[in-house]
Amino acid sequence: MVLFKGLMTTTCCVAALVALPAQAKAQSSDTGTSNTGVSDVTQDGQTAIGDPVASAKLAADTARTGEREGSDIVVTGTRITRPNNRSAAPIVTTTAAEIAAQGATTIEEVLNRLPQVQVNSEQNFSDSEGRQRIKLRSLGYERTLTLIDGLRVGLANTVDVGIIPNALVERIDVLTGGASSVYGSDAVSGVVNFVLKKNFEGIRVDANYSFFNHDNDSNAVTDAAGRAGFNAKRGLTNDGGRSDVSLAAGTNLFNDRVNITGFVNYRQSNPVELVDRSYSVCEAVQPTNTSPLGCSRASFTPAGTIIPQSGPRAGQILVNNPNGNGTFIPINSGPPGTSANPYDNWAVQRAFNRINVGGFLTAKISDDIELYGNGLFYRDKSYNTQLNRTFNFAAYGTDPFRVNCDNAFLSGAQAQDLCGANAGVAGQYAPIDVRYRFDGLPLVQQRFTNEGYRIVAGLRGRGLNNVWSYDVAGMISRARLDTIEQPPPGGPGR
Repeated sequence: MVLFKGLMTTTCCVAALVALPAQAKAQSSDTGTSNTGVSDVTQDGQTAIGDPVASAKLAADTARTGEREGSDIVVTGTRITRPNNRSAAPIVTTTAAEIAAQGATTIEEVLNRLPQVQVNSEQNFSDSEGRQRIKLRSLGYERTLTLIDGLRVGLANTVDVGIIPNALVERIDVLTGGASSVYGSDAVSGVVNFVLKKNFEGIRVDANYSFFNHDNDSNAVTDAAGRAGFNAKRGLTNDGGRSDVSLAAGTNLFNDRVNITGFVNYRQSNPVELVDRSYSVCEAVQPTNTSPLGCSRASFTPAGTIIPQSGPRAGQILVNNPNGNGTFIPINSGPPGTSANPYDNWAVQRAFNRINVGGFLTAKISDDIELYGNGLFYRDKSYNTQLNRTFNFAAYGTDPFRVNCDNAFLSGAQAQDLCGANAGVAGQYAPIDVRYRFDGLPLVQQRFTNEGYRIVAGLRGRGLNNVWSYDVAGMISRARLDTIEQPPPGGPGR
């Protein structure tokens, strides 16, 4: 039995356990004999654990060895210089190879495939000005910061990611956690950083053309449209053609110390309207769980809508009978002209054309100092069509129109519906709301022109034996939006 006297620390105990096999080796292998005392030296010449002084020395040596084998502890901070390695917040990265594998032609198509990212793709619906903006977690584009190589694209309400050259994107980093502590309040929902290729050399040409091939078959929506008197297209159709052509070129000069890169990109798209698809020919509605599917209808009709504000039919929505017999009938009662499709000119894909031009310059002043600058310019024209002016009293004031009860253009039945007992009485008036849709006139074309530029110049490098790095840059950007409404030349009425 081994006897320990005095105080034994945890370190000594660990050392004793490490040395225990050596003592066991010193014991006799004879099954009939065992050592009951304490040996001073083992058979291999090591000090046995029976010596407290030797045990303490061994523990100290072990502690010093552990100190020599320990690794350095490094504390770092970052602004997404190396994604996923140094950031505590989650970062989703899409590389150039992944973008190429997706076959996407625009940046917004790439971003739409990333988690928590929603692109405000305003080329794809009506009543918008055509800019492509990003929002994370649906918190609004003014709460999502967009960067190019770590620098802001511009003010939050002027960002258009269509300015990014697809051919020069090296990767896209999406910081899905809030980053307002680093970047400010416009990064509450996160940051999207476009990292562009450096030292691009050679010539790259990309060309793409695509269109929709769709079979408009019968379905529940087309049946509802038929009951509402709306025409639904049938059969196979090819439309919505889109083309995208880009050229990028770069070269290295002066022993690769200077790089110059430039690009030009042109995009074009043809429109596709909701009525061009059988599944979206109208907005399907179902008033109750048991009622048949129907279509939403506009209160502005080509036959004219009348809403009496007094009299026996006050509050009812009436239309002039399209057969011309001088009577009012309820709106949406069935005959053609008593209802209208409020979305028959809305777009699934708008017509647009866009040109992007840019240039990049980097120059190594020394091994540790680099001068850089770049400039981007874009012009985007997108088109939207709206019905020619609809008419109602709210557009011209707060008081309803008044019609005299002895109006010669009113039939007897109409005067009775509007004026009641005062029908035909001079000096009596009936307040009415009048609404009209001018289907016989050409559609109104809205043209949105987005134009802007971004210029950056800066200096970056390392110092103090690569202990510190710096990046000092200045940027100027400007964006302009012009909206013009005019009838399209020779545009048909609807």
